[in-house]
Amino acid sequence: MDIAQLNLHQLDQVKSQIEEEISFLTTSMQQLKVVQQKLKESKESLAFMTAENTGKSMLVPLTSSMYVPGTLKDGLKVLVDVGTGYYVEKTVKGAEEFFQRKVDYITKSLEKVQKGFMEKHKIREGIVSVMQTKLGAQQQRPQ
Repeated sequence: MDIAQLNLHQLDQVKSQIEEEISFLTTSMQQLKVVQQKLKESKESLAFMTAENTGKSMLVPLTSSMYVPGTLKDGLKVLVDVGTGYYVEKTVKGAEEFFQRKVDYITKSLEKVQKGFMEKHKIREGIVSVMQTKLGAQQQRPQ
C-alpha cells in the first residue's frame, strides 16, 4: 500500500492501528523480559543445590512474600515446573540445561518481537512524515 495515496483521515486511522500494534509489542517485550529474568534467577538459584547442603534447614517460598521452614532432602535433585502444573524431577545439571534452553528460546522470541517493534516504529515514522507533508501542503493552499 502506498501511504502517499491515502488522505489524512485514512493516514490517521492507519497510524492509530500501528500505534496499537506498537503498544502490544511493547507489552509483549516487557512480559518476555520478566519471564527471561525469572528463568535466569531460577538457574542461578541452582548453585546452592549441592550434596553438602543435603539435610540443612532452609526457607521454602510458598508465594513471593511467604516462606515456611523446611529441610533439603536431596541436594542433587530438584523438581522443575515444566508448565501447566506439571513438575519433573531433574538433576541439578539437567535443571540448569532446561533453564538455559528456556532462556535461549525466550531470547530468540524477544529478538523477533524487537525486530517487529522496530519495523512498526519505522512505518509509524513514515506515516507521520507523510501526514506532516500533506498538512503543510494544505496550509499553503490559498483559501
